[in-house]
Amino acid sequence: MGLSRKPAFTLAEVLITLGIIGIVAALTLPNIIKKHRNKVLETQFKAAYSIIQQASYKMYMENEGDFIDFLGNPTGIGYIDPYLDKYVELAPKYYKVIKNLDKTETADLKMYTSNGNEFTYNGSFLSFSPMILPNGMLLSFNCHTGGNIIIYVDTNGPFKNPNRFGYDLFRLEMTKNGKIIGDQDKNNDTCYFYKGHDWDNEGTGCGRYAIANKFPHDENKSYWENLP
Repeated sequence: MGLSRKPAFTLAEVLITLGIIGIVAALTLPNIIKKHRNKVLETQFKAAYSIIQQASYKMYMENEGDFIDFLGNPTGIGYIDPYLDKYVELAPKYYKVIKNLDKTETADLKMYTSNGNEFTYNGSFLSFSPMILPNGMLLSFNCHTGGNIIIYVDTNGPFKNPNRFGYDLFRLEMTKNGKIIGDQDKNNDTCYFYKGHDWDNEGTGCGRYAIANKFPHDENKSYWENLP
C-alpha cells in the first residue's frame, strides 16, 4: 500500500506569503508607531497640565494677596516681575521639586520647533529657575507685560526626545485666579502658518490647541490624533 501524502505548502508559497505579510507590515507599522507615539505624548501632556493647573490654583488660593493683581492694569516692563518672583519662590513647595536644574547639564542638548528647526535647548527653551519634578518633568518660568506668568514645560524631561514644541515642549500661562491657559494671544497663531497649514517656526502657540484637543484650522479634528 502506498504512502499517503499530506497536504503542505511549497517553499515558494511560504516565501510569497511571508513577502505579503512583510509588505503589509511595512505599510501599517509606521502608522501604528505614530499613533502609539502620539498617545504617549497626549498622556504626558495631560498629566503635566493637571499637575500645573492644580499646583497653580492651590498656590493662588493659599497666597491670593500675592497674586491678586493678575491681569490688572499693567504698567509696562517690570509690572509682573514681583509675581513671577513669588511664583518661583513658592514653586518648590507646590510642585514638590526634587532639584533645580543646572544649565550645564543641558548645555549640549538641542530642541526643535514644530517644523523641525534646530536650536540650543538652553537658549531657546529654558528661561528662569528651571526645576525638575519627581516624574522627570521640567518647568521653567518667565513673564510678559500683559500680566501673565509664562510656564515652559517639557512633559518628559530634557533628556528624552523629541524635545519639540507642540509635542513634549509647551508654553503655558497662569492667568487670574490661577487658571492655566495656552498662548493668550489668539490672533498670534504660532502653531501653524495660515497658508499651507505648515508647522510654524516656533510652535509656542500649540498649547491652547493641545489643551482643547483641537487641530489648528480644523477644530473638527483631534490635535493629538493628527500630530505629524
